[in-house]
Amino acid sequence: MRRYINLVESFYAEASPEQLRELARAHEGVAAKTTLTADDFDWHFDPAFPVAKLVGAMPDGDWLGWYEDELAMDREDEMHRDWDRLSQEEIQEPIVVSFEPDGGADIWDGWHRTAGQIVRGAQTIPAIVGTERAKVAEGADKLELPDIEVGDEVLVGKFKNRKATVKGFTKDDHNQPVLKTTKGDQKLFKPRLSKLMTEQTLEEGLIAIPPKMLDHVMFLLTYHVLWRMRDRFEGKQKELPEQYAAFKKLVANFGETLPPEPYKLDGPVSVTRIPVTLDGMPSNYLHLKPKTDSIFFAIDWRPGKMNGAWRQDKLALIVYPCSLDYIERYPTSRSHPDDLEVGLDTLAETISHELRHMVQFVLLGDYPEQLKMKADYKSHGSDYFTSPVEFDPTIGSAVQEFLHLWRIYGESSSSKNVKMSQAIRQFTGMATAPRFSTFETPKFFAALKKTAPERYRVAVKKFLKELQARLSATPHP
Repeated sequence: MRRYINLVESFYAEASPEQLRELARAHEGVAAKTTLTADDFDWHFDPAFPVAKLVGAMPDGDWLGWYEDELAMDREDEMHRDWDRLSQEEIQEPIVVSFEPDGGADIWDGWHRTAGQIVRGAQTIPAIVGTERAKVAEGADKLELPDIEVGDEVLVGKFKNRKATVKGFTKDDHNQPVLKTTKGDQKLFKPRLSKLMTEQTLEEGLIAIPPKMLDHVMFLLTYHVLWRMRDRFEGKQKELPEQYAAFKKLVANFGETLPPEPYKLDGPVSVTRIPVTLDGMPSNYLHLKPKTDSIFFAIDWRPGKMNGAWRQDKLALIVYPCSLDYIERYPTSRSHPDDLEVGLDTLAETISHELRHMVQFVLLGDYPEQLKMKADYKSHGSDYFTSPVEFDPTIGSAVQEFLHLWRIYGESSSSKNVKMSQAIRQFTGMATAPRFSTFETPKFFAALKKTAPERYRVAVKKFLKELQARLSATPHP
């Protein structure tokens, strides 16, 4: 496992200063004290940055007290961010920290990771480090803020855990926005808006897929496909021995023998209800309230133009197995024995993509940014790929596509001439891919990079985090 984690970490180690600057830019003005921008620093990656240099970033040095208060606030607000695990395991995702001429550390991203490692007693932490340039350019003169209204709740105080209500607005002596609250005047950069906290949590990683629902759907899909194949193999076992052996292997993996069929399989569409369950979801999702108790799962055996879709108007997840030649034409003498398994794997990724859409509408509907579609969304062009509603689902599909390519042309390649870090940079568009490259940048990353640079940087970060998580979870010899 460590070998694969190191491959992802090498992405940061081999990234150019310009690429690291773009990753740091995603955290400008979020948690750092500085008013400078990422362009005002020279950036490098340090896989073992000394934790001792970060102690002074906390004004009174009381990291333990701050960390305990953050955990208590998290429990009180029932946000379920799992911050306590940060003091129990090695950190893999680098923090972002800058240093100005006085030598003081300014953490842009990773306060909780830093606190966890200090409490854990770690000596080092991976970090993207910025050192202020000799000539400092003037900072940006425009700050775009989220909408804030009278009556909004904010968290104030040293540990940002005292609730206050916004009563009005003013400016300080430096023309910076100030909130007038029931706990006194508060500079906007200190309090945290409660209504944005869930959206900030969603920015940290991909939308999660309910594992119990994924297992349920895949059980039904596999069951139906194998039943259909059993009928197709009738009288062809000797004619197609390799294909039949592959089919029998899938049946054995499914459970030795197919149980009695629970549904009629002679019609073009098979439909059943799937309970909406949060069992197995990350803890920061458990406070959300589903807008329905169940959804429909439909298997449409008529050839379709796409592999699957989430229909919000019908609360239905639909898959079209016969949209894939792997399944539509199986088995024939031209079918590769593994085609059926490849088809099921392809549909599994489609289902994962569409279940993320289900989570957006059924669990996250109160956060409208998740559901936005651009004007030309349905054309499946640039507007489709850059619409917020496709952001997380498409990143998840991109991770699966990259892993598929890597296992064929990287990990399993006899030439071994492709490094994972190089492949990642080409695939995400952070480096130019050679003509006809296996890891050519998908339309999703290309469209984001061209039309929405800030969202592109967030997409790359989410891609890397999800890729590392999948590699870490996959058993390897």
